[in-house]
Order: sequence, then structure tokens, then C-alpha cells
Amino acid sequence: MPDDAIPNAIVVKNINFAIKREELLQTIADRGLPVPYAFNYHFEGTMFRGLAFGNFRTPEEAARVIVGLNGVSLLGRPLKVEYKKTLP
Repeated sequence: MPDDAIPNAIVVKNINFAIKREELLQTIADRGLPVPYAFNYHFEGTMFRGLAFGNFRTPEEAARVIVGLNGVSLLGRPLKVEYKKTLP
């Protein structure tokens, strides 16, 4: 884990713009992975930017989701899941 990573927070990148927040959460649950207690899509104004942020109760939950969801293809786009980093 990088030094600037937040151990219980993730970023999901490369989300197809057609995937709704609830659908991505259902995908996480369907894979038997921990569902985050906070999960927000990133918007710029009203435009979804293909990013989501998730917070978990433990670093172990975050690690499981990174391993279990990274590379999963949804509507033709492989998800990139990594630890959220602290701002400098």
C-alpha cells in the first residue's frame, strides 16, 4: 500500500457512464464483497465523471474490494480500483 493511501477508502475509476450507483453497489454485493458504508459518485456539475469513492469500516474490507473488483468489466469497461490517496 502506498504511503499516501487511506487504508479504508477506495477510488473506483473507469466506470461506464451508463452504470448507476445502485448497479455498481449491487455488483459489489453480488460478488460477495463488503459493501461500503459511504459510496459516492463524482460529478462535475451535473455530469458524472466515471469515478466513485467508497469508505469501509476496516482496511481489510477495502483490500478485499480492491482485489475482488479491480479489472471487472462492466458494459465493456474494466474497472480500476485502488486506494484513495491523501491530498498533499
